[in-house]
Amino acid sequence: MSSADALKNDRSEHDQMLWQRFAVEFRFPVVFTDGLFVAGNPTLADTLDATNPGEMTHRVLFVIDHGVVAAMPSIVRDIEALVDASADRIDMIAAPRILPGGEAVKTDLAAMTALQSEVAALHLDRHAWIVAIGGGALLDAVGLVAATSHRGIRHLRVPTTVLSQNDSGVGVKNGVNLYGQKNWLGTFRPPEAVINDHAFIRALPERDRVAGMAEAVKVALIRDAAFHHWITEQQEALARFDDEAMKYLIRRCAELHMQQIGTGGDPFETGNARPLDFGHWAAHRLEQLSGYQLRHGEAVALGIALDTRYSVLDGRLEEGQDTAVCRLLESLGFKLWHDSLDTPGGNGRLALLQGLADFREHLGGKLCITLLDDIGRGVEVDAMDHAKIEAAIDWLRARAGDLTQNSGTSENHPPSSESDSNTGMSPAAIEANERPAANEARHAMASRSPSTAAAAALLDQWLDQRLDGDDRAWLASQVAIVAQSRNRRDLHIALGLAPRRLGNADLSLNDAERTQADALSGGWRAAGWSIDETARTRLLLAATEAPLDFGETFVDLCRYADLSETICYYRATAILPWNPTIDAQMGEALRSNVRAVFEAVAHDNPWPRQHFDEQRWNQMVLKALFIESPLWPFVGLDERANAELARILHDYTHERRAAGRKIRPELWRCLAPHASGAMLAELRDVVETGRAHEALAIARALPLAAAGSEAAVLCSELEPTHKALFERARALDWAQIANTEETLP
Repeated sequence: MSSADALKNDRSEHDQMLWQRFAVEFRFPVVFTDGLFVAGNPTLADTLDATNPGEMTHRVLFVIDHGVVAAMPSIVRDIEALVDASADRIDMIAAPRILPGGEAVKTDLAAMTALQSEVAALHLDRHAWIVAIGGGALLDAVGLVAATSHRGIRHLRVPTTVLSQNDSGVGVKNGVNLYGQKNWLGTFRPPEAVINDHAFIRALPERDRVAGMAEAVKVALIRDAAFHHWITEQQEALARFDDEAMKYLIRRCAELHMQQIGTGGDPFETGNARPLDFGHWAAHRLEQLSGYQLRHGEAVALGIALDTRYSVLDGRLEEGQDTAVCRLLESLGFKLWHDSLDTPGGNGRLALLQGLADFREHLGGKLCITLLDDIGRGVEVDAMDHAKIEAAIDWLRARAGDLTQNSGTSENHPPSSESDSNTGMSPAAIEANERPAANEARHAMASRSPSTAAAAALLDQWLDQRLDGDDRAWLASQVAIVAQSRNRRDLHIALGLAPRRLGNADLSLNDAERTQADALSGGWRAAGWSIDETARTRLLLAATEAPLDFGETFVDLCRYADLSETICYYRATAILPWNPTIDAQMGEALRSNVRAVFEAVAHDNPWPRQHFDEQRWNQMVLKALFIESPLWPFVGLDERANAELARILHDYTHERRAAGRKIRPELWRCLAPHASGAMLAELRDVVETGRAHEALAIARALPLAAAGSEAAVLCSELEPTHKALFERARALDWAQIANTEETLP
């Protein structure tokens, strides 16, 4: 007799029940492509057709992560062009909506309710589509809107990060953070389709590409030893983000997650086990404790390291396997220490341990934690020993080198590569043994930076005029704390609080203040700076006084910063003191595919003019041309122009002309004054054949040539016969010339 029959027999004739039973099959495709929004790519329309074959034209609302727009400014135009070309299949019912990305969109319910209002106002019905383009957090929030509007609007995900393409984006959950807990409000609602476009991965900042690989290591450790072996063998290729290696990593990781959800027997997590959440009980808590400065993937890497070590202490893994896992994570770019690991809680115990209670509640009241019985084989346990957790944290601290205990300073991450691990010499001792010429070069570089005291005084003056008394007092107290702190956490906290406390209104300097800025650091104007950006820069100046290696502090901040923070920190270098570690970091920033990050280094920033060598300067100019970033905001562009750059740009013009492409007029500003040999004939030809925008730039640039140079001689020959051109050029600034496309009469 079944339990249901027994229950019926125990009921009176007046107390009976009916049993409902049905099953619903869910199917959705995960499509892999490269260049989804490139003109002519039919993937989007084909996917909509395949999942909804009855509709002739699909009504679509696009919702885009702000971070995606910042990294790929043309995406809205690309979407509009693709839709226009597919007008018989796709009806874009409104301009794409842009929402904040990251945890901001999941912690601010206003963004979600505003989107729900849009859905209502646009009269989207259950047969319409919401196409969400962004990272996992945006997909979670938009997925919840789609799931709850009309009890379910069709939803297509376009994940744009490694983490969302290989994990959350191919899952069945959505949700937002509420009441201080991650994903407290949410539903289980699979999307109708997922499209993974690798073009988005190439545009990601390095930090986000690294962070997403944590989920691949996780799923390999608990389900697929062969995949773990492949990751280990390919770690060098993955660390440099080799295209083919990254594509396979994402696809295989997504496949393993889909297999677990589809065949594990509990896709909607009605039971207690969460086999895919290895390392996550700690990860979710670490995100909270760090004030969400840690990316989810970075927190997962810490959780993996912690629970792998715990598995060794619990007698499940062999000693040494934990070290191998940690080395793999570190080789991929993860740092396996963060101060949040040993943040004290209110009861005298580690605050991290509250993560177990939170996880238990999330599971439904019974704790179920995934550990490792072997590489590739996870196991569920129903309890964890707090003493072993603390021992695992101690082990991670020892691996990272806890400078708080060893040298009286605090580090969140392993020692800098500047320290000599073979000799045990400190950076100061190493510097003392360097060649005198090297030391002289360092002193020369440092002398080009503005006085830190003068910079701090100027920012204090500006902020005092714009903040009220309470806010001034708060900032002054934070500056004092940071200047004396031996713990970088104090700086992280102050930087995180500044926007919330002071707001992000424009600084709006007047003419006198802009003159002050230029006098402090030649060419600096603080253009577009905000109150919070200025306050954060003031805190960075205070950190230069702290008993810590400020270069490593700066690199640490950049590594864990979101896009707006990254832009702020690089802009701040305009008035920060020279430091070789910061200079190297600035060089790394030039490699970014995010135009806003590149321009934080290159535009309105005297650092490159003051400190970049000729090779790096030339690379910066060429990168600006490649990514179509204007040259006129460069500080010292005329001063740093050189003969080698002229040669490079001359070759570049030939390549552009051969490909039938336009020549940016600003290019001639760097080339013309240093032209020689065959370049001179080309300059003459451009001016005399009337290529208006280029000729105007050449006429503006040639008078900058050094007296007696070949370019100066050419200028003296051309100007009398093209007097109107040269006079007009002199009347324009470079911003105007850069944007002119007129044809001369």
